[in-house]
Amino acid sequence: MNLAATTGNVAQFVFCRENVDPDVVSQMLDLAPSESVKVGESAEHLNGARYISHLGTWKLNMPKANPDQTVEEQIGLWIELLRPKSLALNELRRMGYCPYLDCKAEAGSLSLCIEPNLLSSLGELNVSLSIWLYEQPRV
Repeated sequence: MNLAATTGNVAQFVFCRENVDPDVVSQMLDLAPSESVKVGESAEHLNGARYISHLGTWKLNMPKANPDQTVEEQIGLWIELLRPKSLALNELRRMGYCPYLDCKAEAGSLSLCIEPNLLSSLGELNVSLSIWLYEQPRV
């Protein structure tokens, strides 16, 4: 596999649903989000338009993120970061929160091969994997 094929982006760890309270996620994981929005708060689309959010969101960028790493390498780093928080992740899942890794494709990154050990580890943590298989618009 051409490892350069999946570089150029940084995966985020995300909670996004109608029932998500970002303060609860922060407290239970003992992590501060990179960005968060509560249900009913004003939020901004990528195009700058404002709206009232009907979803609670909590997003964390990988500390010391490196866009030169492959998506596969980033998933491994996320697993290392999240493994010690497995009890809290399980409790959040029981509360109806559905965490996922959000991996957006960039130019030339439309091919991924995620190794079984990474997928198994994500499953043990009750973390889903979201992979965008199209190029993101350049801003």
